[in-house]
Amino acid sequence: MKKLLFPLTIVLSLIVIVIGYFSYQQRLDAIAEEAHAGGAPVPEETVGNEESGDETEEVTSTFSDGLVGGYIQETEGLDELRLTYFGSSSLTSTDGPTWPELVTEAVEEVTSPLPVTSVIEDVDTATSETIVNSNSIQAVIDSDPHILFFESLTLNDNGEVEPADSIANIEAMLAELQETLPETEIILMPTNPINSTGPYLNQIDVLNTFAEDLDGVTYVDHWDAWPETDDAELDDYVSEGSPTIEGHESWAEALLPLLIEGD
Repeated sequence: MKKLLFPLTIVLSLIVIVIGYFSYQQRLDAIAEEAHAGGAPVPEETVGNEESGDETEEVTSTFSDGLVGGYIQETEGLDELRLTYFGSSSLTSTDGPTWPELVTEAVEEVTSPLPVTSVIEDVDTATSETIVNSNSIQAVIDSDPHILFFESLTLNDNGEVEPADSIANIEAMLAELQETLPETEIILMPTNPINSTGPYLNQIDVLNTFAEDLDGVTYVDHWDAWPETDDAELDDYVSEGSPTIEGHESWAEALLPLLIEGD
């Protein structure tokens, strides 16, 4: 019995070796054929700080047209992306995810492994006039953002500041920001809609007209993402003048195409 098992073992071993050899050879041939045909994988485009001798983090470019992607690709030596959100209590008006949190999370997904930091400058119910007179905009300047989301404070100004004065205050703040933060991308946005047919809508119209001639500032009218101001459905998006969870989601969704997709 032992005499039979020994030669049988040798034969089986030889069969395994031969099969393994041909399998390995087929894999080599397939790889060679793919390379010869130009089918070898092409590395994704990356951007990053490429200093010799230093180990640098590379950011995989998963987009080409978005504002965030464009900023990263055009800025040398970027070791983090800083976002600042300036505005009223509409920035923080819910226990659920707020629109700044949703935007930051979405940006993080497409910039990894580049760190993203965010600062929220919530002025609560302060009017634009109060901000200008108190120089509260300095907190935004100190945060030194790469991208600044600037809410117009129009609802805070409603009934407190004349539309023309509100625009003059916005213009003064933007001018100061552009002078002190020349490399910062500034995105101006109106405050959220409310159920109203009165002076607030007139103030928003004045803001939209002003925004048409802005130089060096991107204006995003996110109201198209919300129900109409005379639609009862808006009550699901706004409570006591501030966005609900649904409102924050709509606000964020209106910004993401510009930031990530370039629309």
